[in-house]
Amino acid sequence: MNDIKKHICPTCGGTLIVNVERQMYECPFCGVTFDYDYFREENVLGIAAQALKNKEFSSAGKAYDFLLEKEPNNFEALRGKALIAMDITKIDGIKNIDLFSKLNYKNACEEIDRAIESSKPQDREYFTTMKDIVDAGHEYIEEKDMLEDQRNERVKSISHLSELKNNR
Repeated sequence: MNDIKKHICPTCGGTLIVNVERQMYECPFCGVTFDYDYFREENVLGIAAQALKNKEFSSAGKAYDFLLEKEPNNFEALRGKALIAMDITKIDGIKNIDLFSKLNYKNACEEIDRAIESSKPQDREYFTTMKDIVDAGHEYIEEKDMLEDQRNERVKSISHLSELKNNR
């Protein structure tokens, strides 16, 4: 019996008992009940965070999806899904400008937009700022690529003019 994890009532601090018939945890002290998934969600969030840290994006994504099915505005799960879409393990990764040259911009925007739409009002600014950073990084890479193309064209033109001059 020592293998069974005891759960503590978040309301009164009492030890919960299992009601197998109702498939619920019950507090014999204050009468509050919890379904089994209430405590499983805490474990899933930890599992998802560890999978994300280990760059196991598929596993982390499935765990975050499970959480979002039950609580569509769960900040940690929404943030985790956005990080996965950007192929980074923590928000600090967004500082790396190299991220944006290999970023699937459409996929990242879709996930961040989902987070903005689904999040609680107090969390929307976080995801809106994330979207602004991704947009700015994407625009930077597009401008950089355009300038590089123009530079290459200029080099070709100069080379061609030099060739014409030498042939004259």
